[in-house]
Amino acid sequence: MSWLGDLARDLGDEAARSLAQSYGGTSIYVPGSLSPRLVAMVGRDIAQWLVDHHGGQKLYVPMPDLRQRDAERARELHHMGTRPGDIARLIGRSERWVARVLRGE
Repeated sequence: MSWLGDLARDLGDEAARSLAQSYGGTSIYVPGSLSPRLVAMVGRDIAQWLVDHHGGQKLYVPMPDLRQRDAERARELHHMGTRPGDIARLIGRSERWVARVLRGE
């Protein structure tokens, strides 16, 4: 399991998702002790977890898998009556992709 998976297990999926959405695709340095800068970046709970488990290390934060987020948003918009073509434009996906999501593929 990756360190991000460990974070999700210990602090919840939302904590891991938040970190990936904010810093995905970049590296962050985790100091050996809690710092105001790290707390400001990621919040106290995540910062403390990072220091406890990875203090003194530089961590690469993987890019989030945006497909699930976009699929949830597409279904939500469709439920509100938005047409598939409009959904595609709003979330930056193709109409075919939206159609597959709405069909449950």
